Amino acid sequence: MADVISGADARGAAREVQQFGRIVVVGGGCYGSYYLRQLGRARAARALSWHTVTIVDRDPECAAATLIRDVVDAEVVVEPWTHFFDAYLGALADAGSEKTPDAIVPSPLMPHLMADWVAARAAARWPRRTVRVVPLPAAPAVPWERAGDDGTHYVSFAEWMCPINCIEPARCPHTRGPRSWSMPDAVAAHVASEMAAGR
Repeated sequence: MADVISGADARGAAREVQQFGRIVVVGGGCYGSYYLRQLGRARAARALSWHTVTIVDRDPECAAATLIRDVVDAEVVVEPWTHFFDAYLGALADAGSEKTPDAIVPSPLMPHLMADWVAARAAARWPRRTVRVVPLPAAPAVPWERAGDDGTHYVSFAEWMCPINCIEPARCPHTRGPRSWSMPDAVAAHVASEMAAGR
């Protein structure tokens, strides 16, 4: 792992640089190019480091491709998202080794690629079983939730429009109060409650 470089926050206090192996940006259009610029600024400010940034887009002339020269250790992979994640996530899952963590930067308008990958991997692993998405028997207890037409369920603690660049800090920029909620905890509690009810 690379050496940790100390940076400074807005108050001048020392902080540890966040380190990543590969950062995958989903899509190279308006959102992807925005995220790429933000990553470049974070690295210049010594707040972030990475081995490589990969922008995945089907268009070799996407907006992010023109910004690559301004961001060190970045590349564009011209491939459909589902094909890329099938190989990328499959290799990570099969390797199972610890290393500098990777990160995925999703587009707010993309399909749920992770859920699609899990379903496809399960179907490949158990070809004699049926793998499908089914609606939840009960809605999770969160402030905002909606059932999708395809069996998916959308949930959020935010009843407002979050900015696309929100990093989910300890203090919510909208409420200005502590961010006391956690979606992983809420999902785990919902699963435990449903299992206790025999579902």
